[in-house]
Amino acid sequence: MRNFAKNLALVLISVCFATAIAEGLLRLSFGAETFRYGWEADYWRALRKTEGCSAPEHGDLEIDKNLGWRMRRGYSNGATSHDENGYRNSTGRVLFPASRPIVAIGDSFTYGLGLPDSATYSSRLQELTGRRVLNFGVNGFAVDQALMYWESEARAFKPDLVVLGYFSDNFHRNAHRIRGLPKPGYDLLPDGSLEAFAVGNCDDLVEGVSLWRLPTLIQWSLRKFLDKASGYPVQMLEQRRDLSRAVLSELRDSVAAEGASLVVLLIPHCAHPQDGAYGDWVLSRTKTDCSELGLNCIDFSDKTNVEDFGDNCHWSAATNSLAAERIIQMFPQFKAD
Repeated sequence: MRNFAKNLALVLISVCFATAIAEGLLRLSFGAETFRYGWEADYWRALRKTEGCSAPEHGDLEIDKNLGWRMRRGYSNGATSHDENGYRNSTGRVLFPASRPIVAIGDSFTYGLGLPDSATYSSRLQELTGRRVLNFGVNGFAVDQALMYWESEARAFKPDLVVLGYFSDNFHRNAHRIRGLPKPGYDLLPDGSLEAFAVGNCDDLVEGVSLWRLPTLIQWSLRKFLDKASGYPVQMLEQRRDLSRAVLSELRDSVAAEGASLVVLLIPHCAHPQDGAYGDWVLSRTKTDCSELGLNCIDFSDKTNVEDFGDNCHWSAATNSLAAERIIQMFPQFKAD
C-alpha cells in the first residue's frame, strides 16, 4: 500500500511537471487568443486582455465614445487621406455639387484598406456619377456600427443612395461587444426588436477570460472535431443570422425614411470558397435575407480568385472598380451622361 501511494505520488508529480512544461512552451509560442475561433467573443477578449484596448496614438484610427472607434480626423499618409471629420476622401470629378450625394458605409472594404484614395469604389462611383460620394468606411466595423454611424452622422447629408459593404465576417462582428476595441451594438429581444448597448469598459469586458493555453487547446481541438463532424455550429450561426437580419432591416427602414435607395454588397472572405460549407452558409443565408427583406443586393461570391484581392486579403483596385460598375448597372439613373 505504501509503494502504491508512493508510485501514485510520483505519477501525479510527473503529470503536473509535464503539464507545467507544456503550458510554458505554449505560452512562449502562442498568444492567449490562438486556440479559439476568430468568431468567438473569447478570442477577442483574450487578445485585448494581453494587448490592451488603446488605439495607436499616431495611427489612422481614433477612439470614439459612441462608435468605439473611427478613422482619425485629418489623417494623411500620402496616398490615403481623411477629411476633418475622419471620412475617407473620394477623388474624381464632381459635376453635380448641388445634387444629393451618395454615402458608402461599412468596414475596411468600404474604406479601401491598402489602396490610394483614387482606387476605392467610392472614388470610382464619384467619377461615374459626377456626384459627391462620402466614404464612411471604418476599418474593423460591424454592420451594427455602420448603422449607428449612418444614424448619427451620414443620414444628415440626405443622400440619394446608400451603399453598405457587407463583408462576410460582419455576420459575427455584430454579435461582439469587443473586437479591435470595445464596441457598441444591439441585442435582439424576444419580440424581434433591437435594443442598443453602449461601448463597454475594456477591463470589465475582458474580466474572467482564461489565458491558459493548454486547457484552451484541448477544448478547441474537441470543438474543432465536433464542428467538422456536424459541418458547422448551426445554433450559433442561426442566432447570429437573426441578429444580422434585424440590423439589416433596421438600416433598410432608416434609409427609406430619408427617401434614399439602399444597396448591399455581399463580400466574401479571400479564403472563400476554401473555407467550404461554412463560408457558403453565411453568404447564402445573408443573400436569402437580403431578398426576403426586399433589399437590393449585389453578390460578389464570384470574385474569389487571387487576383481579386490584394496581399492584405482586401479587394484589389480592379475589384473596387468592378464594384462601382455593378452598382451603376443596378442604378443606371445615377450615371453621369
